[in-house]
Amino acid sequence: MADLIIGPLIEILADKLASPILQKFQDRYNLKDNIRKLHHSLPRIQALLEDAQKQQETCHAVKQWLEELEDAAFEAEVLLDELAAETKERERRSTKGKEVANFFQFKPTDYLFELASHLQKKLKELDHIVEQAFTFNLQQHDLGKMLGSSGRCRETMSVAGDNVYGREEDKQNIINLLLDDNSEEKKIIFPSVISVVGIGGIGKTMLAQLVYNDEMVSRHFELKMWVHVPKDFDLGNLMKRVIHSVTRKIYELCELDNLQAQLAELLKGRRFLLVLDDVWDEDEEKWHAFLNLFKVGGEGSRVLITTRSQGIRASTMYELKGLSYEECWNLFKEMAFGEGGDMRLIGIGKEIVKKCGGVPLAVRAMARLLRSKKEEYWMSVQDSELWQLKAYQSEVMPALKLSYQYLPSHLKRCLAFCSLFPKGHEIPREKMICIWMAHGLILPDGGTRQLEDIGGEYFDDLLSLSFFQQSEDVYTIHDLIHDLVRTVAGCGFSVLGQGLVAAPNDLERTRHLSMVCSFDNSSLPEALFGAKHLRTLLLSSGGSSDELTPFWPVNFIYLKALDLSGYGLKSLDEKTLNLFKCGDLVELPFEIAKLTSLRHLNIKGCEALTHMPAKVGELLHLQTLPIYIVGRRPGDSIAQLEFLDLRNELSIKSMENIRDSEEARKANMGEKKYLKSLKLQWGSGNGSKDNSSNPSHSFQPREDGDDVETILKHLEPHPHLKDLHVKGYPGRTFPDWNLPNLTMVELINCRRCENLPNFGHLPFLETLHLQGMNSITHITEAFYGGVAEPFPSLKHLTVRDFPYLEEWSSISNGAPFPRLEELVLDRCPNLTVAPTFPSIRRLELHHCDAKIISSIETTAALSSLVINQLPNLERLPGTFLGNKYSLESLEIRSCQNLLSLPPELEYLTALKSLIISCCLWSCSRSMTATG
Repeated sequence: MADLIIGPLIEILADKLASPILQKFQDRYNLKDNIRKLHHSLPRIQALLEDAQKQQETCHAVKQWLEELEDAAFEAEVLLDELAAETKERERRSTKGKEVANFFQFKPTDYLFELASHLQKKLKELDHIVEQAFTFNLQQHDLGKMLGSSGRCRETMSVAGDNVYGREEDKQNIINLLLDDNSEEKKIIFPSVISVVGIGGIGKTMLAQLVYNDEMVSRHFELKMWVHVPKDFDLGNLMKRVIHSVTRKIYELCELDNLQAQLAELLKGRRFLLVLDDVWDEDEEKWHAFLNLFKVGGEGSRVLITTRSQGIRASTMYELKGLSYEECWNLFKEMAFGEGGDMRLIGIGKEIVKKCGGVPLAVRAMARLLRSKKEEYWMSVQDSELWQLKAYQSEVMPALKLSYQYLPSHLKRCLAFCSLFPKGHEIPREKMICIWMAHGLILPDGGTRQLEDIGGEYFDDLLSLSFFQQSEDVYTIHDLIHDLVRTVAGCGFSVLGQGLVAAPNDLERTRHLSMVCSFDNSSLPEALFGAKHLRTLLLSSGGSSDELTPFWPVNFIYLKALDLSGYGLKSLDEKTLNLFKCGDLVELPFEIAKLTSLRHLNIKGCEALTHMPAKVGELLHLQTLPIYIVGRRPGDSIAQLEFLDLRNELSIKSMENIRDSEEARKANMGEKKYLKSLKLQWGSGNGSKDNSSNPSHSFQPREDGDDVETILKHLEPHPHLKDLHVKGYPGRTFPDWNLPNLTMVELINCRRCENLPNFGHLPFLETLHLQGMNSITHITEAFYGGVAEPFPSLKHLTVRDFPYLEEWSSISNGAPFPRLEELVLDRCPNLTVAPTFPSIRRLELHHCDAKIISSIETTAALSSLVINQLPNLERLPGTFLGNKYSLESLEIRSCQNLLSLPPELEYLTALKSLIISCCLWSCSRSMTATG
């Protein structure tokens, strides 16, 4: 599949040769002639790749030429990327981050001249290799025509074949959708469109045939039409096909008005069913124009579409899943064995069927391949990868290959990287996008959108086209699609590890490698060190290592993406991309600031880190930095964050090292509009939430700087922030920040704080966690923010470790907490007065004064009540339980002085769980029962 592997690479290379940076450099570095020649020859090469793919099987010279072309194209792309990155870095350093009008206001370095010289040689080499193509008498192919003809060759009929298994439920579901005339949505969109979506070979056409020929369907619709839709959408051609489906005559008229009149005459007032099989084009304008032609039909008319794309607009989308294992086995058994069959082959056959991934097309292909074959052949197929079998390549792969051929070039290369994840493994969305970005596969759209957002659109496009499968927030890839991806990725992508692909004897041509097993230092394959052109290395290990050096040979000079998630490192030497959950890592590379193109430094979960490398602020492209540890040197102060446009989450630790408010202001937190979550932490933070009341965790403001309240005031985040976490803040008051979009707030161990911030006015706040507030004795009306309905969206509220809190005021005019579902009061031993909570469903009281029970007013909505360690609780007030008709769970633990339970307990008719443990009442009842 050289046309599928090299083709997208050649196309993207041509785009990079036309980049503005290179256009400005071409005269200065004598690149103009090379670029001009390649602009002329590269498109011609694209047209020869299909024939080269066929000829390489019999001609060694063509095979060798394809390998040389791929190598030269990859190396030229590397040099182009390096030249672009170095140019941007020189420009940034010369202007200190400011825009300049003249591109050449910086002085080109010797390294830039060296890069340009290497690029000139490589482009000459590439041009020479390209010219060799014309000595092989390769035939040119128009890819668009080739795909169009392949689409026409796959014309489908309305009559279903034999051997249909496991689609009865799907058939009935589709019929129900077709015959349902009560749906309001279908009345809005007329005629109603139902799309059956699934990967190639899953059985969409077969299902549509079963529905089309059903007797009930035939009786319901006055007119039925079956049309196979060509890949190249043409309104006139499609209208002719519909007319032919009704009249069985070839309609020669070409004028659209005449075609429309003929179609209207055939359909007017008649309830029809139109099946459009194998739809590819997603252009909404075209489909709107086409479907408008059918509004003349009778009420209850339907259009049934089969497609691989979720992007086709429809009233209802029906996602067709694979067959169950049992259904696949029944299909295979009938086709491979017939009425008889060798019992010795059954076990082998069942294992082969498991490899087919529930796809009927694959099951049929394997059954036809194995029918009448001997046991030895069955065993060889069982031990093979299906995608390597000729029968699979000729029957199954073409159906899957069509989906790939119709992808834009940039998505083809993006999809190839999915081959680095083994079958059945999750395809992590954010990691995938980061890898694409590291390799320059995400193309700017000319606007202001971030590359991460464009990459997310790429991912969604592949999901919409059924290349990915989604279950909640987990993405996977179907086994047969994985086979396709491995086939098109070629030898440039390899996977090593136990139970996966065996290590190749020669990894010299491998550019992207994944190792997903417990490699240790001694078991790293020596062949890996021959992969001098390695550009991606993904490593996941269950072991640990003191250093990365064995995994970082100096000859990996082209490495762009290194992922060491979960690997037990304590230090590493130079570059990295993803260090997620490297829990033993104590320091990052000292010279990390040299990685000027780095966009994602994922150190989430690296809790052992003690400091940051100097000058992280020079990584101007950095957008992912989950942790930043403030130091006392200029190179690791909080001011390093000034020019970083960080996204998603940021945890700033060792806040006590911020010297003054000017340093805090330079962090420029108010401009980081893409941050969703911000954590601010004073001190080491090693204590847990529940055990952090130790005085040793308190921290004094620095005597040589501004007061901590002023420092915090200058760290006000952008109003878009969603989550705010503050831990160990040693100030007495909180600043009045404008954060209207907060949904979650957590304040922990702010022990000097004398008053809570006024959170009540926040319209979207859903979760509020307050803990470790030693200086607060009263929660006043100011907490409610001066609004009539405070905390309008709050659902979860926790007040924990308020040792001196005595009173929690309500508001005189208003109704606070209208949607509160859960309230937890823990370690508030002096609190005896609290407001009303009209809607809570779960209440937890831990280590509190028993008087709080009488103070808290709740409604009949309460369904779960936990009372734990209320030392002065002797009797549970009957009035408290009197109206709790919805209470399903009651739990009373460690109330040593509890003497009795109220008689109202018997009225709790909804009660499902009653637990009374370590209470005097329960002990006495136990003694009576045993006595």
